[in-house]
Amino acid sequence: MNADSEIQASMGMMSAQVNRESWKWFMALGLILTVIGGLALVFPLGTAYGIEFFVGILLVLSGSAYLFHAITAHKHGFIWQLLLALIYLGAGIILLAYPLSGVVTLTLVLGISFLVSGFFKSLVAMASRKTQGWGMILVSGLLGMTIGVLILASWPSSSEWVIGLLVGIDLMFAGMTMIMLALAARNPGPMAMAQ
Repeated sequence: MNADSEIQASMGMMSAQVNRESWKWFMALGLILTVIGGLALVFPLGTAYGIEFFVGILLVLSGSAYLFHAITAHKHGFIWQLLLALIYLGAGIILLAYPLSGVVTLTLVLGISFLVSGFFKSLVAMASRKTQGWGMILVSGLLGMTIGVLILASWPSSSEWVIGLLVGIDLMFAGMTMIMLALAARNPGPMAMAQ
């Protein structure tokens, strides 16, 4: 199966999820995601703080769960459960108490992950040059490395815009995809009628 037929098959499965009765829900979800993505682009630092706050809350809740488990099941790995609880609780409390430091740290991790994943994608592409579509993997890898270098080169000042920008772009594309699926389900074209 080549790349074009894989894309057509996955698009067929996605459009099958949207039927004529539910297109309005997909349209509404698409519009909501597009608006939220636009707001994330307009307010990137606020978006970054919101994400950092959410991660902090999740860490505190996870640490509390580990602590509860360590206390109630103290016979089975009490020390390790307690240690995990303290690490999660500590990291969550630090993120909540020092949000700017958390955003700066998350941006650093994001830049490194783009750089490393882009490097490995490029290696995979070069190792599979005989495979169809290897060029797109290489482009994706080089793009990832470029984004990583750009984030890290302007770090920590890039912390003010990177996370919000990337989340905003992702949400807008997801929203536009939902809108296109909804419109396709509402007005099926000649291809849908031929099937």
